[in-house]
Amino acid sequence: MKKSIALLAATIGILSVQAQNGKGYTINGVIHGEDTGKVYLNTFMLPGHEPDSTVLKNGKFTFKGKVGSPQLYSIWTAASKYNGISFFLENNTITITAYKDSMGAAKITGSANQPLYTGWAETWEAIRQKAGKLYQRSDAAEKSKDSVEKKAVTAGLAALDKELDSAVTAFVKRYPGSPMAAFVIVDRYINYSYPEKAAAAYKLLTDAAKKTDYGLAIKASMDKHAKMSVGARPAMSLPDSTGKLVKLTDFKGKIVLVDFWASWCGPCRAENPNVVKAYQRFHDQGFDILGVSLDTDKKAWLKAVGKDGLTWTHVSDLKGWKSAPVLEFGISGIPANFIVDGSGKIIAQNLRGEELEKKLEEVFKK
Repeated sequence: MKKSIALLAATIGILSVQAQNGKGYTINGVIHGEDTGKVYLNTFMLPGHEPDSTVLKNGKFTFKGKVGSPQLYSIWTAASKYNGISFFLENNTITITAYKDSMGAAKITGSANQPLYTGWAETWEAIRQKAGKLYQRSDAAEKSKDSVEKKAVTAGLAALDKELDSAVTAFVKRYPGSPMAAFVIVDRYINYSYPEKAAAAYKLLTDAAKKTDYGLAIKASMDKHAKMSVGARPAMSLPDSTGKLVKLTDFKGKIVLVDFWASWCGPCRAENPNVVKAYQRFHDQGFDILGVSLDTDKKAWLKAVGKDGLTWTHVSDLKGWKSAPVLEFGISGIPANFIVDGSGKIIAQNLRGEELEKKLEEVFKK
């Protein structure tokens, strides 16, 4: 069994290299039940790409182009909207056969990485289904104020996190030279802001996988996260609601939580009571908070500040995910935070709930 797995991984690596040495890709597709209209092609995992498009002729379409390395792409039509075809595109001749009413079940041939993508998608879907049931239980427990069930759900989610981590590690170890391994790291650990997990999984990749577009994206994200890792001394300045520029250095001498959030972020709003509690408990001892909002709507931002009772300093350039510190530190998910000491050095990051209070207890006992 181990020999067959190793042979499969090696074969995929060879085929991927061969595909990339070609002149480019050709996608020949047919959508049964949809004779005319526009077909769109784009990657949705990496930024900076504009959709390509072509016209259906008797249900058939063709795309031609070139990718630097295999990437996850999607094909959709105006009629199918978001119910498109996800597949791994590489420089090869790829054939797609689909039906208008079941685009997601399309048959795809010619992509060496597609079988790995399909296998991982099945693994992730099983985990996602378990998570969905746990969240349903969580909502019910919240309504009924069932503390026993809440603890059971919390334990279940923690176990599911471990299951996901084990699945990611096992996949990357099995196919360390495949672009799919790098994709999984981006999908699970970069897009959801788990820099430590991403760094650990990245070490398992071969040099070939690290040189793919997804491998380079992991490295770029890690470099950005290093700027807000423990020991770093970040610089930041943003305007408050009146337009006054606030710098992180303005808080020199204090223990400061730099908290990235937004009014539209459900998990952020759910965490706000914990942040308020920590602020009220430790503020008189020299603890402060700098709230950095990813809002684009000023009224919504300030309304949330008032409603949640966030009585500390707040800043935002109202650019959302294009906000300067978001781009600078590679933040891909919120809530996110880091704590700086009196000298401006980061001493902890991404602490929530009881973990935040425990860290502050430790800091102020010294």
